[in-house]
Order: sequence, then C-alpha cells, then structure tokens
Amino acid sequence: YEALIIGMKLAIKWNIHHVKVIGDSQLIIKQVNDEYKVKDDKLIPYKKLVETLKEYFVHITFEKIPRAQNRSADVM
Repeated sequence: YEALIIGMKLAIKWNIHHVKVIGDSQLIIKQVNDEYKVKDDKLIPYKKLVETLKEYFVHITFEKIPRAQNRSADVM
C-alpha cells in the first residue's frame, strides 16, 4: 500500500488526472477494486487513504500483473 500511496500522491502533485495503476499484489489490487474486504486492521487506514486519494482523479484503474512482469517493483 505504501508504494501505491506514494505513486498516487505524486500523480496528484504533478496534476495527472488519468492513471492506470499496475501492481503484482493480488491482495492490494483486489482490495482497492472492492473485490476483497480488508480484514487486517493494520491495512484499513491505508485502504481508506487510497479511497480518499482516488477522488482526485478523473479516471483511475488498478490492474494486477504477474510478479515476473513487475520489474519496477524490484527496483524499489
């Protein structure tokens, strides 16, 4: 969630209104797409912040990709 939130805040700072978020965490992608309920109490504040940040975008989508395809995550 932390990398997602940082990316969303940067997009807001740079006035980017249309975003496609690509990530390899099935849990996070499904939670932010409301396909999974957030059960871990530690993750609830992160999910709430993502929901708040989503309102700044005209269009934002979240897509799951296989871990092997997510080289940018390896750099972080």
